[in-house]
Amino acid sequence: MKNNHLSEGGRIKVGRPGHDIVIEGDTVDQANDNAITVVDAGSNVSDHITIRNNLVRQPLAIGIFFGADGENEINPNLKTEHVEIQNNTIVGDWKLACIMGTLPAQARDFVIESNTCIKTGPTAQSATAIRMRRTNIVNAPPASKVRIHQNHALAQGVDPAATSLDFGGVFFDGTWDDVRVTNNAVTNVSSRAMYFRGCITRARILNNQIVGGQIQIEGKVQGLVQAHTIVDGGAVIDGPFTCPPG
Repeated sequence: MKNNHLSEGGRIKVGRPGHDIVIEGDTVDQANDNAITVVDAGSNVSDHITIRNNLVRQPLAIGIFFGADGENEINPNLKTEHVEIQNNTIVGDWKLACIMGTLPAQARDFVIESNTCIKTGPTAQSATAIRMRRTNIVNAPPASKVRIHQNHALAQGVDPAATSLDFGGVFFDGTWDDVRVTNNAVTNVSSRAMYFRGCITRARILNNQIVGGQIQIEGKVQGLVQAHTIVDGGAVIDGPFTCPPG
C-alpha cells in the first residue's frame, strides 16, 4: 500500500493476520480513530510488517498502531514479530499515542527508528509519543529484541503548564527483554520524558537527549540506564535495577 492520501476520517487498517505488509509514502489526515493500524487476533501470526515514510496529521487517537487487536487478546499462540516503523512523521493532538504497540503472548523483533512525533496541544492523561505495552495475558514470556532508535518527540505550541504527553516521549509497560532505547531526542513533553513501568531485562537506555524532563522507572530494569544520556532540566532515576526471578 503506497502513496495514498486519505482524509476526513479515512484510515488504513490491515491484518488479522498480516504477512509481508508494506505501508509506505501515504498521507492520512484527520483519521477518526487510529490513522495506520496493523493488527492480529485469535491464534494468528502477523510478521514482516514495514511502515515507513508516511505522514499522519491530526489522528484522533493513535498515529500508527501495531500488535494485538485489543488488550483482551490473550490467546497464548497469538504472535507478532518482525515489525519496522521508520521515518514517519505524526503531527497533531492525538489522545493516546503517536506510535503504539500492544504486543501479544509471543512477540519479538521490533524496530522503531527515525520517526518524528509532534504534539500540538494538551490532552487527557496518559498520552505518549512512543507507547509499548503488552496484552492482559498472565505469565506471558517477555517481548524481545526491541529497538527504539533516533526518534524525536516534542510538544510544540503547547502551554508549558498543560499536560501534553503525560506518559512521556517513550513509555514501556509490561515484561520485556533485550531492549535498546538509544539516541532519541525528547523535548519538553512532560516531567516524565521517558517512563518505564514493569520489568525489562537486558536493557540499554543511553545516548538520549532529554530536555525538560526526566527518566522515571516504576518497576525493575536490568541493564545499563543513563550512561551518556544528556538531561537538561531534570534528574535521571539511575539503574541498574534487577527483575525478580521468573
